[in-house]
Formats: sequence, C-alpha cells, structure tokens
Amino acid sequence: MSIPRRVVLASDDLNARARVLAAAEGAGIDVVTASPTGFRAHLESTDVLILDLDRGRDEALAELTAAAEAGQSPPEVIGFLSHVDGSLARAARAAGCRP
Repeated sequence: MSIPRRVVLASDDLNARARVLAAAEGAGIDVVTASPTGFRAHLESTDVLILDLDRGRDEALAELTAAAEAGQSPPEVIGFLSHVDGSLARAARAAGCRP
C-alpha cells in the first residue's frame, strides 16, 4: 500500500490520538479524529481507518459492519486492541479489521 493521504482515527484515547497525530504530521498525512462509534460520517475519501476496539468494542464493530454493508469501508481498516482479548480479535477480523 502506498502512503495514505487521509486517515480516520476512531479513538477517545488522548494518548493514542497524540501519537498518531505526531507520526502523521511528520509524514504529511491528514488525520481526522472521531469517536470509536461515530466514525462513519468521516469515511468519505478515507484511505485508512484506525479503530480503537478497546474503547468501542461491539458498537465499533457494528458500525464497521454497517459501513461495509453500505459500501463505505476504506481500503484499509486497522483495529487496535488488547493482545490478550482473543475473542475481540476474532470478531475484529470477521468484521474486516486487520488487528
């Protein structure tokens, strides 16, 4: 995949937002932030969705599934979650995330 032009970061975690925004700024990537359950309004022309599944869990996956069914999924969806939550990782993969 080439360097994305637009990323949506769906996270309420201020530390995660700060890290992603700092990295993106250095690479010239436009980042839009949203809540883990309110990201669908920002998906137009998005190259990558980074989804905080520790915070959004089932609601975030339901939003992702609905976006996919409506043809709104970006080319790349990355979910981040606790490495010990195997059931959430499996649900994320089934919904189209790359955890």
